[in-house]
Amino acid sequence: TIELPSPVFGDWYSKRDFPVFRMPEMYLIAAEAALLGSSGGGSSAAFPYIEDLANARAIDGDGAVLLASYGVTGAGDIDLDFILDERAREFIGENLRWFDLKRTMKLEERVMTHNIMARPHFNTDIHYLRPIPSILIEASINKSDTVGVGMWQNYGY
Repeated sequence: TIELPSPVFGDWYSKRDFPVFRMPEMYLIAAEAALLGSSGGGSSAAFPYIEDLANARAIDGDGAVLLASYGVTGAGDIDLDFILDERAREFIGENLRWFDLKRTMKLEERVMTHNIMARPHFNTDIHYLRPIPSILIEASINKSDTVGVGMWQNYGY
């Protein structure tokens, strides 16, 4: 089990509108880094992070049943797709999904596999980028339509 210090909060009041970072995100980042890192740990190095996260979620503190319901019975079942699915379950509605899929270059694969409505409209040239707000382009002092010079709108927007 990985021991992390518990944060101490003297006052729960905050003027912050949205949580920016949560402990499950740290566990999932660590699991992904362990899985894909150069240390060669792979899925066996990632599994303790996933297991600790599942134990924290489980009502009785034993995440083995929870993981088994996802098809994970041991370290060999952990791969990048599982971590992405786990991030989707953990951060649903927090607007992180596009960034995760873009960063891992899994956006097209996931759209084609899971989103039949978007499948015919997916365009790799457009959907890996977001539009630049026109107010930012207009405010730029270095305007040019020449690619590589100045600021211009991303292709397709």
